[in-house]
Amino acid sequence: MILTIAGLAVIHLEGAFWQALPFLGLFGYLIFPPLFRAIKEPAGRNIGMAVKAGVISLIVMDAAIATAFAGWVYGLIVLALLPVSRVLAKRFAVT
Repeated sequence: MILTIAGLAVIHLEGAFWQALPFLGLFGYLIFPPLFRAIKEPAGRNIGMAVKAGVISLIVMDAAIATAFAGWVYGLIVLALLPVSRVLAKRFAVT
């Protein structure tokens, strides 16, 4: 995750990095609360929820990468897969 964000920072030279910031903010909003909960109380359920949040949040990270390289329209197209992944996560084990 850190390397991906650092890679996006390199794209800042071309100006596309700023378009990816909202996607990175959403990524942080989705991944950090369950992660901090699992760090604070490392129970099996909390760890499983943190892993699930991390796996599902990969779509948001992919949207940030698509935005940085191709523009915000492509990022929104990738982000449109997020509701689909949440529905599928209820039917299948993500972890």
